[in-house]
Amino acid sequence: MIFILTKSITDAALAYNYNKQHVYNQLQNSAHQQLFLSSFPFNEKNNTVKTSSNFAQGRVVFTKMFSYNQALRFGTEQFYNYDDYTSNDTLTNLKDILTAAFAESDIRIAKNIAAKIGVRAEYSSLLAKINITPRISFAYRFNDGGQINMAYGIFYQKPELIYLIQNTHLDYTHANHYIVNYQKKANNRLLRIEAYYKKYKALISANTTTRKVGNGVIVRSQTLQQPLKFAVAATLFF
Repeated sequence: MIFILTKSITDAALAYNYNKQHVYNQLQNSAHQQLFLSSFPFNEKNNTVKTSSNFAQGRVVFTKMFSYNQALRFGTEQFYNYDDYTSNDTLTNLKDILTAAFAESDIRIAKNIAAKIGVRAEYSSLLAKINITPRISFAYRFNDGGQINMAYGIFYQKPELIYLIQNTHLDYTHANHYIVNYQKKANNRLLRIEAYYKKYKALISANTTTRKVGNGVIVRSQTLQQPLKFAVAATLFF
């Protein structure tokens, strides 16, 4: 196979977002008067939650184009998060810098066969963990214009803020994706049939316990766990 370099492209982008949210919850009677009860779970109904979030992202991608629409891309991006979370009078600050590097290529294997192969690495300063994920897909085009695609990839996700304020030692949740689809366009109509299979690992589960203290008051405690459980989903649509 002969590769002929045609051009190079550099893309760069910056983004910033600030979000502020105040939530006030009250336990009220039918006359809309606030109630204060010491028994569980009513003692948790009056609360105030305040969240302010700063988010910034920077991304640079370098692309080299070759003949037959082939391409090689590599780049890096960084995500900055700084969150203030206040529950009643308790303030929690969380800061994370997630740095990623990635590379992928579009390859023409034969006249009717193409592939996309890539890899991505991420490091979170808050979790102090790194992950490396491969991704690959193949496409075969039939002579009648139809095309079948197959893809596999591993995807990691950082736990949500509501969980991280309780435990910063959590791990990434991750999922293995397997996708197969067929599509064909004819007479201004698109037919698409797709099936996917996803296997999830390290999903977060909350273990809640209650106990009685003085004067019969019930208090609740909650611990977060990431057991080695798997959830599988599949669907077919067109």
